[in-house]
Amino acid sequence: MSTDVAESLGGPKKAGSGEEAVVTVLSTSAVEVGPEDGASALDVDSRSVRRPRRSRRKHAAHSVLQGLRRHYGTFTTITGYLALGVGIFAGLWLALGADVMLPFGVGWSVFLIWACAHVGGYVATQLNMPALLGMLVAGAALQNAGAIRLPHQWSAKIRSGGLAVILLRAGLKIDEKAFQRAGFLVARLGALPVLCEAMVDSAVFIGVYGMPPALGFTGGFILSALSPTVLVTGMLELQRRGYGHAKAIPSIEMAATGIDSVLAITGFAVASGIAIPSGTGIIEKLHGPLIVVLGVAVALIGGLLCSWTKLWNNTPKRAAVVLVSGLVMMYAGVKWDYLGAAALGCIGQAIFAAYLWRIGQPKLLSMGPVPEHGATADAQLAMLWMILVMPLLFGSIGAEIDFKLIDRSLWPKALLLIFVGGFMTRVPAAALALSHGGGFTLAERIFMAASWVPKATIQGALGGLPLDLVNAHMAGSPDLARYQRWASDILNTGVLAIVICAPLGLLIIGLAGPRVLEKGRAEGTSSSSSSSGSDSDCDAARDEEAAVTAVRRPLRRSQRWRRRLPAAWGAVLGGKAKRKESLNAAKRVRSAVAAGEVDAEMLEVASAT
Repeated sequence: MSTDVAESLGGPKKAGSGEEAVVTVLSTSAVEVGPEDGASALDVDSRSVRRPRRSRRKHAAHSVLQGLRRHYGTFTTITGYLALGVGIFAGLWLALGADVMLPFGVGWSVFLIWACAHVGGYVATQLNMPALLGMLVAGAALQNAGAIRLPHQWSAKIRSGGLAVILLRAGLKIDEKAFQRAGFLVARLGALPVLCEAMVDSAVFIGVYGMPPALGFTGGFILSALSPTVLVTGMLELQRRGYGHAKAIPSIEMAATGIDSVLAITGFAVASGIAIPSGTGIIEKLHGPLIVVLGVAVALIGGLLCSWTKLWNNTPKRAAVVLVSGLVMMYAGVKWDYLGAAALGCIGQAIFAAYLWRIGQPKLLSMGPVPEHGATADAQLAMLWMILVMPLLFGSIGAEIDFKLIDRSLWPKALLLIFVGGFMTRVPAAALALSHGGGFTLAERIFMAASWVPKATIQGALGGLPLDLVNAHMAGSPDLARYQRWASDILNTGVLAIVICAPLGLLIIGLAGPRVLEKGRAEGTSSSSSSSGSDSDCDAARDEEAAVTAVRRPLRRSQRWRRRLPAAWGAVLGGKAKRKESLNAAKRVRSAVAAGEVDAEMLEVASAT
């Protein structure tokens, strides 16, 4: 075999030469490959022998060019965002005038918070952290660096609008099918942990912080809420990859977040109405119960208004009427001192509207039952949330943090509250709620309970509201300074809870989920095979996609896969291969899958990767 290889390279070589060493290596590799694959291995190695040597300077230049090609997409993305930011700033400058958009002006501060929050969120996602954490850090950095001067009234308006969008999306996301499948299990998981933690957090606020009972319960319900944004993000990724799909674990946890948010907001609304009354009359003394009554009333009215699908006959109209009615409720509640009722009205309106869309009521003004209206309206609000509301909300919350004004004695108290309430109470309560029903294993119960710890959205939206209420209703009161300090403690404790619990919860979901949950078919694939033509085409398409995925990354690392699939190697992985050649190679790979020539274990590992 070695003689044939030597002759193919130009005849016999002298002993001791460098070329003889190359020939020996080639012949050895050919023997290892086998007679059937020796020709293709010889062709590959002979090409590498004939390639001329590059000088060091050319090699360095080639490496630089390869690096630029690899990062070209990132460079163009960043350049595009920078160009958009400059264009938006120029438009605002021309529309609002130089006085507003000058550095340290109100418009400048809002724009800088929005832009830097986007940058902070991008950096956080690259570090596998929640984007809202990076937005909080960006706002706090701007404030403590003295780069912005945002008036408190503007920050309060931004937080109120952001809270309205959060509550509307939470109401639209409640999954009725998950309730039908799991029933009492979802209700237990949504109610028991938040109520238990609210009691413990309130006790810590009253006993350790020295707050009045009503204000302590206000802070307790704020700190006890779960973050729908963080948990839903992690669970959607697990659901997409097929983990826990057989027992509907992601769907159950996402459905329970709606109950958690509703109970936390209801408790906050009642407790804040009692803790910070707006007067001394009879109506003011009944402020807490009136919040619940008014919240339910405006929720029913708003949901009925949004259900007129003959009037709101497309998705943008339905999303717009939900958003506009929610914002009107929220800002009206702020103006007339019924913020808790407005919060209940927003989330209740979204729940009621989605329910009426599903059943097609009222018949006179409805176009019929369409269960998808809730999801499509939420998708429209999600775009607004990601682009505008989320950066402004969490950036303005971070801008409220001034490290110079935070008392150092607060940190031990805050850490004690987070540890006792968020971990020692919430996790066991969630495990207790999952102890009956569902057919979960012990490891799955532990994972579901441990994933119930992230805090971010509700704490960010509600954390600054007690301070707003104190400043609005207690001006001139002899207790103003103490209440301001207590309200600031609630805000700063909520921010610290976000910093600790949000990345921890996301890490638990991302790392422990694939190891604990059973993997079924990924979302969007059929769960049963059929002999019909359409099903076989779907199976073939899935096999082709899995095979192409299998030959992309593992083939770069192992020579034996180059020998196993020599035809597909150059076509699929070659950077200069034409699309037609890639399609032909994919067909050959699919044939190899059908013939059983590709290792099924490698396909499974590559698909999971």
